[in-house]
Amino acid sequence: MKKSTVFVTALLLSSNVALADGHALWPTIGFQTTTATDMMEGTSGNILHVTSTDIWDYAQAPDGWPTIVEATCHNTVLTLPDGSVAGGIGVCESIDPDGDASVWYGEISPTFAYDGKLLAGSGKYEKIVGAQFTGQVTGQLQNGASIYHVKPKT
Repeated sequence: MKKSTVFVTALLLSSNVALADGHALWPTIGFQTTTATDMMEGTSGNILHVTSTDIWDYAQAPDGWPTIVEATCHNTVLTLPDGSVAGGIGVCESIDPDGDASVWYGEISPTFAYDGKLLAGSGKYEKIVGAQFTGQVTGQLQNGASIYHVKPKT
């Protein structure tokens, strides 16, 4: 169950793709490190809440945007007795190196597909509220640390 739980967690941990001042959306790479977990056990499923610190690589962002951002993410997933995931949600918040804030939301499906969007933002993020993304975990270590790729939703 740990692998699927961390996989799901990493899916939502940062989903930061944005439209910046008329520029096209850009891909982002995320690095997730779990900082806390809490499990609520039921008879037919469990609810897992995971908190993490993520680093978002904005290397492909347009001029005027930071190239690296740190976020705190909170993910809640429902897991079934066989360890599979029934679905979940995640919220990440970040204040970038310029002092601009953003809040991101994502939904996860049982097949580990996920979609999300920028819910709220200040500064440069205010102009792109509603920007949507999809993503995929591309690697995971035994300790649960993950790398994932996020891209604009088309």
